[in-house]
Amino acid sequence: MGNKYCYQRVDMSAKTVIVTGATAGIGYVTAKHISMMGAKVILACRSEDKATQAIDNMRAEYSQWVQKRQKAKSKTKNKKRDTVEEPQPDELNLEFMKLDLTSLKSTTDFVHNYKSRGYSLNVLVCNAGIALPPKELTEDGFEKQFQVNYLSHFLLTLQLLPLLKSSSPGSRIINVSSVGHARGELNLENIQAQLSYSRIPFYGNSKLYQIMSMFSFQRRLEGSGVNVTSLHPGVVNTEIDKTYQDYWMKNVWGFFRRTGMLIDVEKGAATSIDLAVNPEYNDVTGVYFSECKRTTPSSLSRNVEKQEILWKYSLECLKDYLDDNILEQIGEDRKEVKDVGENDNI
Repeated sequence: MGNKYCYQRVDMSAKTVIVTGATAGIGYVTAKHISMMGAKVILACRSEDKATQAIDNMRAEYSQWVQKRQKAKSKTKNKKRDTVEEPQPDELNLEFMKLDLTSLKSTTDFVHNYKSRGYSLNVLVCNAGIALPPKELTEDGFEKQFQVNYLSHFLLTLQLLPLLKSSSPGSRIINVSSVGHARGELNLENIQAQLSYSRIPFYGNSKLYQIMSMFSFQRRLEGSGVNVTSLHPGVVNTEIDKTYQDYWMKNVWGFFRRTGMLIDVEKGAATSIDLAVNPEYNDVTGVYFSECKRTTPSSLSRNVEKQEILWKYSLECLKDYLDDNILEQIGEDRKEVKDVGENDNI
């Protein structure tokens, strides 16, 4: 529980971190290990029951880890060792706050609730996601993978920018994307499945948009002290296949699991943790990582013209949830933000 993978344990005791989708999978591991370094970690997710159970489990696992560590220290106390004292809080500082990414109102309510508590914000880990559901529109009228994986996180980031800027330099936005982004496309005529829908391509679309928005934020946040990165965690053995309602996909994922083709969640979370805590990344922005290494995302994701088309479309989707202060933070004028579909050039 610590530096087994690509990250090192550092002192995060003065930091506050939000991790979306932190009740299971790599989000759970990410939240736990960052909290183990002393940070205050907000579990932003839908279910209070699941979050409460997750927090209890994290604290129990941490207690067991501390006990093992103390035993190991006692066995070597008379030996000369070159050691670095690592952070070890008395108790994990974890808190649940409700966030339902299928709802733009819930996303905005989360931000209002968060700000009302007077918390600062150093790191935002946009981790929550769904994969390959049947075609479904959210209450806001958007294709579900588009909204959960991308648009609501985009809104969350925009609304939390003032807090991230207040905690700069070194504030971080981390988008958990996927190598599946390489299969994505940007076609506004079918971006909400107006013409057709296929589960894998639309998953790839949502992950593509996360990376494209990273580059758009990078340009607009230059000099602000707020950095933005994105990552592919690896093909991870998580519970995401619970969202698969296709018998064939469940069998494929089950085959991957049985044959050892999936990496464990500890390794899958390592890149997210490293990007969140590593002081070497204080000035790193606009970079895509794959399994803890810098790499180059698809050529489409790097297309500036396409990035700006997506940016404009996204703002139009969210125009009722962005006040003038937020638009000013990103150098936008409300007069330029129109209803979706109002501009024929989009």
